[in-house]
Amino acid sequence: MTGIMEKILADRSSEQPTLEILAGVPKGYDAKILAELALQARMPVLHIARDDQHLEILRQTLPFFAPELTIMHFPAWDCLPYDRVSPKSHILATRMKCLAGLAKLAGNGADAPLMVLTTINAALQRVPTRSMTKAAHLYARCGQQLDPDDLIKFLSENGYHRAGQVMEPGDYAVRGGLIDLFPPSEENPIRFDFFGDRLESLRHFDALSQRSTENIKELELTAAGEFQLNPETIARFREGYHTHFGTVLDDDPLYHAVSEGRLHHGAEHWLPLFHHKLETLFDYLPRAILTLDHQADAAAEARLNSIADYYDARCEALEKPSAFSHPYKPLPPLLLTMDKTEWQDRLKSASPLRLSPFEEPESATSVSFHAKRGRDFAPERREKGSNLYDLLKSHVSELVKDGRPVILASYSRGSRDRLALVLADHGFGATEIVETFAQVASGGPEALALAVLPVEHGYECPEFTLITESDLLGDRLVRKSRRTRRAENFLTESTSLAMGDLVVHVDHGVGRFEGLQTLDVGGASHDCLKLTYAGGDRLYLPVENIEMLTRYGTDAGDAALDRLGGVNWQKRH
Repeated sequence: MTGIMEKILADRSSEQPTLEILAGVPKGYDAKILAELALQARMPVLHIARDDQHLEILRQTLPFFAPELTIMHFPAWDCLPYDRVSPKSHILATRMKCLAGLAKLAGNGADAPLMVLTTINAALQRVPTRSMTKAAHLYARCGQQLDPDDLIKFLSENGYHRAGQVMEPGDYAVRGGLIDLFPPSEENPIRFDFFGDRLESLRHFDALSQRSTENIKELELTAAGEFQLNPETIARFREGYHTHFGTVLDDDPLYHAVSEGRLHHGAEHWLPLFHHKLETLFDYLPRAILTLDHQADAAAEARLNSIADYYDARCEALEKPSAFSHPYKPLPPLLLTMDKTEWQDRLKSASPLRLSPFEEPESATSVSFHAKRGRDFAPERREKGSNLYDLLKSHVSELVKDGRPVILASYSRGSRDRLALVLADHGFGATEIVETFAQVASGGPEALALAVLPVEHGYECPEFTLITESDLLGDRLVRKSRRTRRAENFLTESTSLAMGDLVVHVDHGVGRFEGLQTLDVGGASHDCLKLTYAGGDRLYLPVENIEMLTRYGTDAGDAALDRLGGVNWQKRH
């Protein structure tokens, strides 16, 4: 691999790179190639995966091959184009944390090897500028002078929600000299303890018990959202809203919420109106080596077509007002994402390297790593009486004759430990549990290395062979856990509810019943239960789905309502 990597890096350093294809890179082996590229390059590597699944596999696999590699993760919004809901708070926090880190590079490269992972959906989308990202940043250290009012102002302007008690990511609460804050990028909330303008301490605490757990010395805060709510941005939004949509009527909750300086659920879909301009992820990494996942071009075309379809659907719906919801006024797609021409221009200027699992002849435009899909024991699994572990033992013996180590990858530590016991029972003389590829290389080819890697299928490459648990035993069966409830706990008749009753939705938590309402949806009338949640959010539940509700277990009318779309209910339940 050393000679191939030297060729790639020499090509990248030239004024007119010619390499386009990295061939012979099956799925799973791409992590090894990207890790080597990032470690040897003197500039960041930006890899664009075709979807979230491939990104997540890479994110979990890269540390095995290069634990010293700095990995930054830039996910796409987890909502549909032109949706009414906002991306989840931890998604926004992860994006802003990544952008803040990249903004520090200032186009001068990274001090340490750096890999930035993203997806087609995220790379196509426009993002806040580097100047805005740098400004939306606050550093807190114990003992420093920090005006609590300045902290509160930062939080209110950068996407945090003020609450009576901190329960969910993005919440903050003010209680005298204490400010409780749940940064979306943290596992637990943090308590700021002030003495005047001096920050005395920072402590993690449990959101449910409110008990402190551990002290920390410093904290770096980034914005919890991709726009700010201050007089300047509010005025810019109002002006842009009038420019695009004309006169605003009294029933436009988005416009009125922003005008009053309140966060509105789903306001991110009007992101351009809060900014003078937007940039792209490419602007944050002007000197990065760009690599593209196999079939990334097809994924980009499908995404752009999907965005256009959603936009057309919103425009059509705008011409046919519905009683179900207020009119949705969509911004043109080009304001939110790149179009096909701009995308192609960006790729052309970056001269990307496209990964391919197929072999191609060596040329000025392509190099091959000569890896291929490994053996699948599926035929043997269908044969009665065949012993898979004896077959595996024989197969491994043949492989190690070539002097290449063999890795058996499991999906979890538990399955890896079980395999180790089974292999010992079947006479595998030498097995070694490994956490990194360096341990594999130093262990010698005679030992079968047992690792935890989320790779579906194995492969063979010049340096080693990887066999996966599913290659040997078949596809693993993944079942999402389902909450089970006794039938008698469900409500069965809407007449058993009174106005103002508290109810619990199986997915959304505690809400308040506000009566029945008939809605016209798609030209048909539907009787729905109107439920309200924290912040005034509303949910209309068709009466035929009433079994999804249970009564709240107390008559207390002041019980805290859950936030629709929040994570607090899932954490408690």
